[in-house]
Amino acid sequence: VSSGLVTEFVALLIFVLGLLLVRGKVPASIVWLPALIVPQILLTLGICWFLSALGAFVRDLGQIIGFVLTLWFFLTPICYSEASMPKQASAILEKNPLFFLVRAYRDVFLEGHAPQLRGLLIFSAVACGLFFLGHAWFYKLRKSFADVI
Repeated sequence: VSSGLVTEFVALLIFVLGLLLVRGKVPASIVWLPALIVPQILLTLGICWFLSALGAFVRDLGQIIGFVLTLWFFLTPICYSEASMPKQASAILEKNPLFFLVRAYRDVFLEGHAPQLRGLLIFSAVACGLFFLGHAWFYKLRKSFADVI
C-alpha cells in the first residue's frame, strides 16, 4: 500500500505540473485532495488485509485478482466519460466505490469544484467499514497462517 501511495503522489505531482503547463494554474479545489486520499488509503488497506489473509488459503488468488482488477478497471469510468454511458448502466455502475472516487478526482482537478459531500461521506463510511472488516478478518485468520503455509 505504501509503495502504491508513493506512486500515486508522484503521479499527482506530474498531473499538477501538467495542469500548470496547460491551464496556467491549479484549481483551488485541490484542498479537497486529502479528503479523497485518506478514505482511498483506508479502502485499499482493508481490501489488502482481506485478500492477503485469503491468499494464504487460496493459492490461485493472484490469477483471479488479475482478472477481477481488469474487469473492475473497465467497470470504472477511468478511460471513458460517465456521460457517455446509458442511464441504466450508470445506475448500476454507481454502486462501484471507485466510481465515486474517479468522479471526485475529476471534480477536484478538472472541473475545479468540491466533490459531492454526500458521496464523499458514503465513500468514507464504506472505506472505514472495509478497513475495520479487513483488519478483523486478517487478525482472525493469522493464527492459522503457519499451518497452511
